[in-house]
Amino acid sequence: MSARKNVDIGDLILSDGPIIEAFRQAGIATMRDHIQAGLPMISWHDGKIVKIPPEKLAKMLEDDDYSPFEESSQ
Repeated sequence: MSARKNVDIGDLILSDGPIIEAFRQAGIATMRDHIQAGLPMISWHDGKIVKIPPEKLAKMLEDDDYSPFEESSQ
């Protein structure tokens, strides 16, 4: 039987590194699912619902860039 390291959930939440990484991995998996299905991902940007086409999702994964929108200048 393998030994498991005890983790303090409070420390885990406060450190946020593992939580952020889990969300990042879930997002990547979702992007791959949409690419494989040939379907756009729906997102929210500048107060509007937008569709990100599978081709753009594939490019984002290829470039390791998970922000599909340019920064808006204000």
